[in-house]
Amino acid sequence: MESPVRNESRSGIVLTFLTTSLLVGSELCAQADWTKLSPAAKPSARGNALFAASSDSLYVFAGNSNGTTFFNDLWAYRGANWVQLTADNAAGSPAKRRWGSACWDFGRNELVVFGGQDAAKNNLGDTWVYGSGKWTQKSPTSSPSARRWAAMAYDWANGRVLLFGGYGSKNMNDTWAWTGSDWVKLTPSTTPPIKSRMGMVAIKETKEIVMYGGTTTSSTATPTTEMWKWDGKDWAQVKQSGGPTSGVAPGMVYDELRSRIVFYGGHNVSPKPDTYEWDGTAWKKMKVTSPGPRSGPAMGYVSALHRTVMFGGYSGKLPMLDDSWQYATSKPADYTVTGTACKSSAGLPKLSATSLPWTGDTLHLEVSPVPATAPVLVALGISKTQWGSFKLPLDLSVVATGCTLYASLDFLLVAPNANGTAKLALPIPATTDFAGVKFYNQALIIELPANQLGTLFSALGEATIGVR
Repeated sequence: MESPVRNESRSGIVLTFLTTSLLVGSELCAQADWTKLSPAAKPSARGNALFAASSDSLYVFAGNSNGTTFFNDLWAYRGANWVQLTADNAAGSPAKRRWGSACWDFGRNELVVFGGQDAAKNNLGDTWVYGSGKWTQKSPTSSPSARRWAAMAYDWANGRVLLFGGYGSKNMNDTWAWTGSDWVKLTPSTTPPIKSRMGMVAIKETKEIVMYGGTTTSSTATPTTEMWKWDGKDWAQVKQSGGPTSGVAPGMVYDELRSRIVFYGGHNVSPKPDTYEWDGTAWKKMKVTSPGPRSGPAMGYVSALHRTVMFGGYSGKLPMLDDSWQYATSKPADYTVTGTACKSSAGLPKLSATSLPWTGDTLHLEVSPVPATAPVLVALGISKTQWGSFKLPLDLSVVATGCTLYASLDFLLVAPNANGTAKLALPIPATTDFAGVKFYNQALIIELPANQLGTLFSALGEATIGVR
């Protein structure tokens, strides 16, 4: 049902497009881009560091500036500046190293580091954790053999850290899990080929780990372009093509906000300067600002900042780099729910979004619980402060106890109700013209005995259209 009110604002146009499912506009331009940062404090120039991202920080440990100068200091980036957590040569820290592996253990809220190579060119096989402000060396009863260039990522399916491959006296393809006190060697039915220096990322929403690239020898001139996926129990190869050919020591992260893998740089004979994205279906080489060719950067996605952060790396010449960069969209999508709902016979209806309103994509809304046979409408409004002559929010308690109208009822769309859960799919126009535009949702549940209006209301949903 369309409101007779005409509105020529961009928000009104968005709603018209949404309700007619019409996708219009010019071709989308890349919105995510690299921006150079200027922190007041930062680590010294280095590459090949051990690094991992928690929900609020990118941690960078150790690394080297040339063939003889190695480090064992620990830094964290939480926005604006780098903070030094432990100094170089600090007592109680792991030995200086490069090419080791690190992962944030989300289940135990601590940084896990394993192995690498020391300044004497020895491969290491020690396990350390950093938590509660201090380093602790672990003494597992079993452990991966000493190695460098292994990959680690958090296994959300099992609540533990996963390690794969690496290089000892040769490349390996064993899979290990860190339980917090011990390493357990896993025996999946399918195993990727031997490899090292690959990218590996965890995807929280699907509880999968994706691995790409690497090399089957000790040479940077023989990168692979294979992609493998870990589902919590087994490895499976992913059919894909057109991806980066510089898969040795790349920067690779999973961008949680934009739901895609970001790949940067890597080595293939020499360091490369390219940015690629994998959306789960295809690779795309991005036309973006380039931080310059590099391999072995410290790079992680910090979810609290909604951005990828990168530091240092090897440009093809010494000394190593000491620059900081971020990669993010300037127009992020968002969906928030505020206010209160009024209770139906099925309980308090909760309005939620299971996806975000990105241009050229679909916003999926759910309302639950609702009475199993009740009609459900979702309002799309251009305002949360005014609807005609009514100021919003409007208290409806006189006719509907505990209910509030939060959004202007410019459009009402039927949300099919299946056994107490109503769902609605709203296509977002594929044009950057609507980037940053807001619109508002509120669910109306028709239950005639409930009150004088025969209608119950959800809380307020506020959408901001973004461009990936």
